[in-house]
Amino acid sequence: MANKKLIEIFGMDKEKNSNKTSYTFPKEELLEELRKKIINILLSDSSKKIDEGIKEATEGLELTNMELNYLSNLIENELLGQGPLFSVLKDELVKTIMINGKDEVYIETNNQIIKDDSIKFIDESHIIRTITNLLKESNQNLNLDEKIIDTRLDDGTRINGILPPLAKKGPVFTIHKFQKNINTMEDYVRLGSLTTDMANFLEATLKAKANILITGLTGSGATSILRTLGNSLDDDKRIITLEEISELNLIKPNLVSLELHNNHIPIKEILKKVIRMNPNYLLVNDLFASDFLSFLEIMNLGVDGIVATMHARDIKDALKRIELEPSIKGLNIPLNIMRENIVNALNIIINVEKMNDNKQKITSISELKYLNGEIKIEEIFSFQKKSINQNEEVIGEYTFYPKNCQIVNIFRKKGIHDIDYLFNNKK
Repeated sequence: MANKKLIEIFGMDKEKNSNKTSYTFPKEELLEELRKKIINILLSDSSKKIDEGIKEATEGLELTNMELNYLSNLIENELLGQGPLFSVLKDELVKTIMINGKDEVYIETNNQIIKDDSIKFIDESHIIRTITNLLKESNQNLNLDEKIIDTRLDDGTRINGILPPLAKKGPVFTIHKFQKNINTMEDYVRLGSLTTDMANFLEATLKAKANILITGLTGSGATSILRTLGNSLDDDKRIITLEEISELNLIKPNLVSLELHNNHIPIKEILKKVIRMNPNYLLVNDLFASDFLSFLEIMNLGVDGIVATMHARDIKDALKRIELEPSIKGLNIPLNIMRENIVNALNIIINVEKMNDNKQKITSISELKYLNGEIKIEEIFSFQKKSINQNEEVIGEYTFYPKNCQIVNIFRKKGIHDIDYLFNNKK
């Protein structure tokens, strides 16, 4: 190999920070060849230091101190740090990172999913090594015997993975970054996810300690809404959260966070203990329809302030799955009794959707009524999609149905008058 400086080969700019590891080089194939060669040398002989591996791999190349430091930082990050994911993990605009293979990585940013050709891994082991390093930052280990990975980092980032042989093309990982920029109802109003009136209405339901179910498909934003509602609660309230994997990360003084991952205690037994812990509010993320009977029992015993999310296509889908649970479990509960108990237990149901333009929006806030043996969904607020503009944004409007709202009577009994203006102005 002819003597050349790495500046010439990599197209490096002397003015750039040599610690940065995510440049796009003109001669990408040569860069990948050197990276792979150096790492293979180091992996084959664990006694060698990084600088020794670089020296062996780049024999014949004339290196300056700046070039040597840059390459050393690059390889150190590949082996011990975040590797090719460094820049996108730091980028606040990137919401999700989807690793489908060593050179097939997609990112979600600005409500669009695009392939990022600048992110490439050397091989499958490089993917595993990078994820392992991410988990080590949160004092966790990646268990390769588990073919399905579901965990989170200390900053709230969620990591899901499927490993071979389940994944045919190699390890697949999806990294859902914790969105720090959406924390308040005002943020959702600004983004067009709901109106100011809806935000005020939801805050009133929280003050009334209503039992609320939030429905939506994966990625719809139900967990984000639950987090925002939780952070809206007064600091003098005692809050308990129940989650499979902790995602809510509420910032509250009197907070108890319970994680049910790999737990074998029946949810009914856990709820008994939780109720004795004297919570003002119980927030449940990713409630399973199969566990709803246990919650239904305590709701109908007078426990209020329960706010839960459930994966479902819409409100009708969620209700159908819940009301069929007794028959699935072989319990002899008549359907009409089950439906009546559901209506008595749940004060409000919120549906969240990710629209065609990938923006999250609350599409319905509803109450339930039991009429002639059926559950009737009475919408209080609803979003109607009208069209899609030139920028592929969904255009629509919210409608308010004050006559459908019965919970206003509870507000008034409890002295909550924050949203009286809605009903005083509507006939």
